[in-house]
Amino acid sequence: MRRVLASRHAQSTIEYILLVTFLLAALVIFSNYIKYGFTGRWRSASESMGFGLHFLPRNTIECKYDNYAGTTRWYDDNCFDDRHCDCFSLQQNSETCRGCILSCVRTECD
Repeated sequence: MRRVLASRHAQSTIEYILLVTFLLAALVIFSNYIKYGFTGRWRSASESMGFGLHFLPRNTIECKYDNYAGTTRWYDDNCFDDRHCDCFSLQQNSETCRGCILSCVRTECD
């Protein structure tokens, strides 16, 4: 009688081990699909918060605020970088820097 109970106990232990193994294998196999599902859900949630607007690198303006040259204006950072304005080095000229920042002021940055 003890042998029968011991074999049944061993059999149910093996069955539990196989069940856990199959569940883990299924989780590993479908992990990409689960990840894509969560990513899609987060994307749709973020798009609904942005009213359907998307980030477009060519159409997006990065604006910065000037505290250093005394203009206290928002300006286009890409314009500032393209003009190679020298506002932060030791040889900087405050009038040249102020003029460069004022030439990069855009209405979209206000």
